[in-house]
Formats: sequence, C-alpha cells, structure tokens
Amino acid sequence: MLDLSDCLAAAIQDIGAAVERHDDVITIPDIQLHISPQVSEVAKAPNDHKRVTIYFGFSQPALFPQGAFEYASGWHPSADDAARQAIALWTQVDLPTLLDASAGRRDHAVWLEFDDKKQRNDLFSGNWLCVVGPLNYQRFDGEASPCCQTCLFSSSLASLRPLLHDRRIWGLKLFAFRDEAGVLSIDCRVNGEHRPDLEAAMLRDGESWKHHGIHELRRNYVILEPI
Repeated sequence: MLDLSDCLAAAIQDIGAAVERHDDVITIPDIQLHISPQVSEVAKAPNDHKRVTIYFGFSQPALFPQGAFEYASGWHPSADDAARQAIALWTQVDLPTLLDASAGRRDHAVWLEFDDKKQRNDLFSGNWLCVVGPLNYQRFDGEASPCCQTCLFSSSLASLRPLLHDRRIWGLKLFAFRDEAGVLSIDCRVNGEHRPDLEAAMLRDGESWKHHGIHELRRNYVILEPI
C-alpha cells in the first residue's frame, strides 16, 4: 500500500514548502503546521474505479491549536493512484489556504475583510477576516471555469450566518455538485465536522446559481477568523 506520509511530503515539496517527517506526521516547520494523513474509506465506484477517501488531521498553534481535520477523495482503477489524487486535491485546494493564513501571506488565497460598522444587515458579528483558498472547479465538457476564486464562498455567505455570529476560528470546506439535470448536491464541513444545517441553507442559495446543463463541481477551503 502507498505510504501516504511520503506521498504527502512529496506533494508539499512540489509546491515549494520544506517539510519534516516524524513517524507518520508531516510538519511544515516554517509555520508549525502538523499533518497526519490516514485512509478513511476505500469503496467501489463506477467503471471499475475505486474511490479512496483520505482523512487529513492537522494542527497549527495560532489557528487550530486543538486540531482540525478534513477529507479529500480520488477516483481511479488503482487504489494507490486514487489516494495520490486525493492527496493532490487536498494539497492544491486546502493546504494553500492554511499556508497563507498561518504565515500572513497572500500567495494563493484571496483575503476578504468584513467591517461590522459597514454592514447593512445582521450577517456577521464584529469584524472578520476570510481567507479564501483556490477554487477547484470541474465541468465535464472541458470548458474553462466561469467562476472566480471567491464565487462559491460569496454565493454561500448568507448561509454561514451561524458561524459569523460565533467568534471563533473556523475551517470551512464548501463542496457543490450539480448534475446535467440541474440537481444540486452540497457538502459543508466546519473544522471537519459535517454541518447539515448549513447545507440546507446553501441548497436554498444555490438555486440561484446559473445552470450550464452539464455536470460541474466546485470546492473551496476557507478560514474564517474574527479580528
């Protein structure tokens, strides 16, 4: 079976970050980010593929001292290659948000600041910094993405009111999938925990999204930080 920690370390090095390995934990010493990957599930998928879901547990002193976690999945006839896809997805979409938020940089993420005094509604309490990582957008006709990096987050913002009134740091995964018939599916996780209440609100908001008549998916990882 694939050594997940070695694979993760190589993927992180490919984006230019130095790493250390201690047992199965990969550390990015510059920002004190500690990551532990584990296989969560291996399942059969259509066309003789396997779906491998990887659990990424991580901690960082300033953002997540108690730890948080997230998942990513890959699909391939080979379980090892499906796991590589999952690691690549997490490294390209989730990790850049953690890198920028931990180091105070804007290399990969878009930083949005919300000023409590300038809001026209009761959407948030106090001032917030939202670090929006790269958007993973796929549409199954090969056309370029019509979405900007913040589209999924911005269109879901009203759904996130419960978080924006609870002044803690949140790691937010947003995933939306729409099939060719226009049926929308949502997965929303906060610090890794499934949040059906937020999904229901996102589904209502998502009805206004433009339908392109093809399968498409969007995924973002966002860190919400009270300031």
